[in-house]
Amino acid sequence: MQIYNENTQVQFQNTIINPLQNLVSGIKGEDSLFLQDLDKTNYVDAAMKKVGLKPTYDEEFAGKEYLRSGASDKQDKLWSQIVAAKGSSSSFPNVAGIFLEAMDPSFSTPGDVMPKEGLMHTTRTKYIHSVGAHGKVKFVPAAEKSPFTGIFEGANHGIVRFSSAAKPVADGQPLAPGMGLKFLRDGVDSANLVSMWSTSGQPGDWNFFSNDFFTHIAGATGALVVLAKKFATETEFI
Repeated sequence: MQIYNENTQVQFQNTIINPLQNLVSGIKGEDSLFLQDLDKTNYVDAAMKKVGLKPTYDEEFAGKEYLRSGASDKQDKLWSQIVAAKGSSSSFPNVAGIFLEAMDPSFSTPGDVMPKEGLMHTTRTKYIHSVGAHGKVKFVPAAEKSPFTGIFEGANHGIVRFSSAAKPVADGQPLAPGMGLKFLRDGVDSANLVSMWSTSGQPGDWNFFSNDFFTHIAGATGALVVLAKKFATETEFI
């Protein structure tokens, strides 16, 4: 995917269509395999429920009732939380903490909020891209009638999040722009993607939109190789 600065037009490259179609394949409304197997998506959740503990996902934003609701209702519910947090202080935690948490919840947790963890049921810490700005978006295909299905036909209920991978510092850590897109869907979980220009950021350039965003970026270098290896404990697509 590329984000063009001119008129902020979004153009999806064919190279990501198949991977995203794999993500949404087999979903058929309320009878989807996802909803049927919601309680089996995380072995930790299953074990916790057996001993009377709450699951790691947030049932208010990830339970069956929420997932079965309409895209518009989901967007309204999420947006109310975003607006409520407007003006609140946020920070970049020490990224070293990421090596003490599992990567699995980032891939397997259903719903649209960070999962809960541990016996105290606390919200999972977001160690990278920790501070961001949000907005409501739509996906409007360039063609009058899209030849594709699903989200690529068009989507009216989306949320975009812009963030820097780490805290940018003058004469130090460069700005490392990243973008996340979440499209809410009727009756099933959302469709999501993340993109960046480079894990190394853009040294000397403070314009967030100077470069295109891609879902496939060059491999990590230097100290970031260690972080990439951590991500690779859950996915080979790194």
